[in-house]
Amino acid sequence: MTIPAKIEDKCVTEIAKGAIANDSKITKIIFESRTKHIDLYDAAFLNLSSLTTLDMGGGYYTVWGHFAADCPVKDIINISKYHTFYEGGLYSNKELIYFCENPCYSEINIPEWSTGIRNGYSLRYSKNVKVINAHKNITYLPQSYNWYNEALEAINVESGNSRYMSKDGVLFYKINSSQTKFGYSIYPYSKKDTTFIMPENCTLCSRSSNLITNPYLETLYIPATSTINNSDSLWLYNTAFKNLKTIYITAGHSQYDKISDTFTGNIYTY
Repeated sequence: MTIPAKIEDKCVTEIAKGAIANDSKITKIIFESRTKHIDLYDAAFLNLSSLTTLDMGGGYYTVWGHFAADCPVKDIINISKYHTFYEGGLYSNKELIYFCENPCYSEINIPEWSTGIRNGYSLRYSKNVKVINAHKNITYLPQSYNWYNEALEAINVESGNSRYMSKDGVLFYKINSSQTKFGYSIYPYSKKDTTFIMPENCTLCSRSSNLITNPYLETLYIPATSTINNSDSLWLYNTAFKNLKTIYITAGHSQYDKISDTFTGNIYTY
């Protein structure tokens, strides 16, 4: 399919949500060369089950979301000088703005020159991603659990970052780099480990925008300088980690009484 630069002598300047949808025959979409830039909206290409290649025609475009949703795109070619395609990711101004859904891309390796992932919409339909690897100078990762897919097993951040830190694939981050503790977390849906030892100076967040759900965790260790957010809520035990059986907490921890009052599993001090 070719998207023309003009229709009845009027420039095509945007592709709306669902503009090209539910067609299993389209394997390649070609943008005709143009002088006007074009806006690509979230799910502009939707459920094109054979679409593997996008030829951008060398033109300039603005991406407003995951523009090829439920499409197994593998290659994006003839991109503008303002964009970079790298290992399944489309980057603009050093930010990841779209990541391909093709099963061949199960890992996001954010390159050293990239500042990070622009927003959650960049990952909205990336249902095959299992691992995200970020370098120590990254400045932004989506901070709501809702943007990460159920296949995700780990988010790894190289040590030395002032705002983000990871431990065994669990992401912790600060609202701003001036804070001394990591106040929020992303615990991957499909992290398979049955035991997790929290790092020092961190909060494991279970509710609010993060809505943790992981069926594998059975044993949790809480060190003296770390806490569980909403520790007096049954959400953490009944929904977030529904198979959690044992909590180890340091002796004299400030949350011991609250946890022992609400958690019905085994509690030990160490």
